Amino acid sequence: MGVSDALGVTSHDVGLGLYFINGVHSPDLDPTQPRALHLIDGPRRFLQELYIVSRAPTTPERGLSPIMQEGDLAAVDWQGVHVDGEDWRLDFDGVHWIHQVYYRGARWMVEASSLAVIPRNDRGDIVGPVLSMNAGRDDVWRRRDEAFERRFVARVVTSGCKAKDDCSNAEATSAAEGLVQLRGALSPHRAARIPSAATELTLTWSADAGHGVVRRVPLVHDAPGPIGYGLRAALEELAPPARGYYLPKERLSARVRYTDAAGTPLFPQGTLPTYGDALFRAPAAQGLRYLGFNDVPILYWAHKALQADMEISLVGPLDRMTRIGTTPITPASLALSQIPAADVEHDGYTGLVQIVPPTNVVFPCLLGLQGAPGGDPSKCSTPVSDVIGFDVPEEALPGTYSLQIKARREWQGEPVHAAASIRIQIGTQMPSQFAPFPIPGVDARCGNCHAGRAAIPVVGHGFEGLNAVGPECLSCHTRGYYFEPDADIVTRLQIIHSRSHRLGPPVW
Repeated sequence: MGVSDALGVTSHDVGLGLYFINGVHSPDLDPTQPRALHLIDGPRRFLQELYIVSRAPTTPERGLSPIMQEGDLAAVDWQGVHVDGEDWRLDFDGVHWIHQVYYRGARWMVEASSLAVIPRNDRGDIVGPVLSMNAGRDDVWRRRDEAFERRFVARVVTSGCKAKDDCSNAEATSAAEGLVQLRGALSPHRAARIPSAATELTLTWSADAGHGVVRRVPLVHDAPGPIGYGLRAALEELAPPARGYYLPKERLSARVRYTDAAGTPLFPQGTLPTYGDALFRAPAAQGLRYLGFNDVPILYWAHKALQADMEISLVGPLDRMTRIGTTPITPASLALSQIPAADVEHDGYTGLVQIVPPTNVVFPCLLGLQGAPGGDPSKCSTPVSDVIGFDVPEEALPGTYSLQIKARREWQGEPVHAAASIRIQIGTQMPSQFAPFPIPGVDARCGNCHAGRAAIPVVGHGFEGLNAVGPECLSCHTRGYYFEPDADIVTRLQIIHSRSHRLGPPVW
């Protein structure tokens, strides 16, 4: 037996993620890119994430009909489904609009169900223990429920609308999507080894198993190497000023270091994976993920975890952070080397955000792969440094600032996230402290529910010890995003908590 940590997971236990789109297994939720599941034998596995997605073209008039009548969710009970809300937002181009209509109430969405993952050999024989997850009901939380997050919902998304409230242009397209999502294992003690004799995993779901629906995942067993499971993140300030603090217009730099659970570095010092290696899941990326666009639009109740946006941010002074940032983030902002998410003029403090790799690598790479104007496919192979820096703005007020980074790794079937933050002095050696402030619409008693395997560092980004709203949250979750009106901390938390009726009525 391994050594158990404070959250009840032993050193030999590894989470397992399975992702189905239109009946095929694809961690990118791309039905044209089915993928086998690679894993290393030995560790016990527990179900950490399960996605079942059915997606099909539709029209606003047809709504959900295409996925109700055929496809991977056609066999479930759709009785009771109804419109539960809608959302309009600017598309990423800052010109077109996206319209989403949400649906809930179908029997498969609200009633209790369970899922079972069975290891089988090439003859179809069961060759190992069944991994199961009790999904519970939508309207009540029970102790035997085994996933912290349960989202059984559907939506119709219309993209390319010429204006808000007007999708009559021919370029507008609609897609229907049903989503079965379970994330955050609350019972990892039920872990079991997947034997080397297994050549596939079969997933059965009680909501449609009676109709003979079985989802299959081909298995590939890889030999162990020097790098193993898990993810740890660390930030190290580089060459801090001898005076003990930075001045406006000076450059501050930090090195990010990623290791596996045993402390083995994932990459040689000085480097991170290229964007192309991460995008195409090349072995050189070691499973580290960067910003992807496998969810359109970027709505956090759906596939945001798989988007895996690696961001680093600087925010402060901590004692001046008494409100949520409102600085506008426009399409032009995305071309900047450091994007202002809060500034002294609008908010009384400074907040700066960068994605990793930077936007001048990511967007030209993606546009180049699509053959679009402004694209440059060579950017996909641009070397990426593990040293990341910010130029201190001239407006920066004196005090203590928080520098933080978050990341996700999907390696050998394990989805895991990690984050790190450090404190930086700007303008003064005298430290300042963050004081939690009342946020209307957000309950400050997070720790009453978020404990153990449900603690925010476990189910959130991974900042150790951060079990409430802190400066790390407010560095990114501001109100200025033109393409993410749900990014601010109030809307984000309300939407996350309202995706199930377990925690009360939905908030729109």
